[in-house]
Amino acid sequence: MKNECLILNSGDQCFTKTIRHLSLIDVDTHKINLPSFLSNLGQLRSINSFPIEGKGASQEFIESCISRFKFLRVIRLDKLGIDVLPKRIGDLRHLRYLDISINKIRKLPNSICKLQHLQTLSLLHCEELEGLPKDIRYLINLQIFVVTTKQRFMSKNGVGCLKSLRFLGIYGCTNLEYLFEDIGYLKALRSLYIGNCPSLISLPYGIKYLNSLENLIVDDCEKLNLDLSVGTEGEDNHQDLNIPRAHLRVLFIKKLPQLEELPHGFFKVQQTLCRV
Repeated sequence: MKNECLILNSGDQCFTKTIRHLSLIDVDTHKINLPSFLSNLGQLRSINSFPIEGKGASQEFIESCISRFKFLRVIRLDKLGIDVLPKRIGDLRHLRYLDISINKIRKLPNSICKLQHLQTLSLLHCEELEGLPKDIRYLINLQIFVVTTKQRFMSKNGVGCLKSLRFLGIYGCTNLEYLFEDIGYLKALRSLYIGNCPSLISLPYGIKYLNSLENLIVDDCEKLNLDLSVGTEGEDNHQDLNIPRAHLRVLFIKKLPQLEELPHGFFKVQQTLCRV
């Protein structure tokens, strides 16, 4: 792939239109001559940007790349200090992987929900994120989703509608008190990680019906009570879920001061139970 990959570490390197995968390392995008830079590139498939300490990518650079390269499959914009994701991100219909972790984004454009081929979305450590897009349920092929948000609760008909989801990570949500009640409909979910959510009171009852769930990790949730009836209306909410209950391989529990014992019949654990 030597003719298709380029690691750019200065703004004046020579490259050809055969380049498909671009990585920017310690490049100050504010100093790049964008018209010349973009005209010398062909149809990129992936962009990975590694920021200079204290400097991020310019908004103009990000918007220009999204507008210019319609066939992008992979975009990594983590740790760039950006606060706005361009609305035209929804035009990248071929996008499979989007990482915008550790940024200052407050609101995601609803156009992101047009990315129906997207398989991985990381919003980790986006502490300023006020909420998820209202149409997130349309990300029908999303398999890996990691999120940090300022929300107090996650509503129904959102993440619970992502039927292809296999890994869900909820981390650093300091205000979060309740998860979405329709979690039991994530029939493909294999791994659930919940960490550093100090306000989380309970897990939704439907978590017991995740029959594909193999790994459950709950870490550093000081208010969490594992009694699944807390904050719910009970089992009757899920009478229409004609599926067996979860049979875990790994249950890892750490820093849950409210936990004195596991509720009876909480989960069937096949291989490993670890409490720290």
